[in-house]
Amino acid sequence: SIFFLSEVMSTSVIDAEKFLTEMRTELPSQVNNMYTVYIVNSEPVGVVFPHIEPNTNNEGRMFWIGIHPNFMGTGLGKDLHLIGLYRLKNEFKAMSYLGMTRVDNIPMRNIMLSNGCIQSNSVISLQYSI
Repeated sequence: SIFFLSEVMSTSVIDAEKFLTEMRTELPSQVNNMYTVYIVNSEPVGVVFPHIEPNTNNEGRMFWIGIHPNFMGTGLGKDLHLIGLYRLKNEFKAMSYLGMTRVDNIPMRNIMLSNGCIQSNSVISLQYSI
């Protein structure tokens, strides 16, 4: 699963392991239930990590979501996002979902909109370059 994650993230196996370690540090009580692999015709095509944001009123989030490069542009990202939303609602008992992506990530924005998410200006992101 780490090798697959590294392929989906387009990173090394070592960096994928570091990612999972960081997730374990941030969300220790949820980490064992988050890793979700989307399988189509017995082949893994994507990964999503749904969770409840700590110190919120059951606000659902997706720690990370990604489609394997071989399946990008096939429409499976919408299904993967729906799987994450389903798990948030039914397994994690989320009361709401706050999804975020970069402004220039048009495919992810389109996925969220097509799955019924409504754009809100309630969150602002500030970046500091080092």
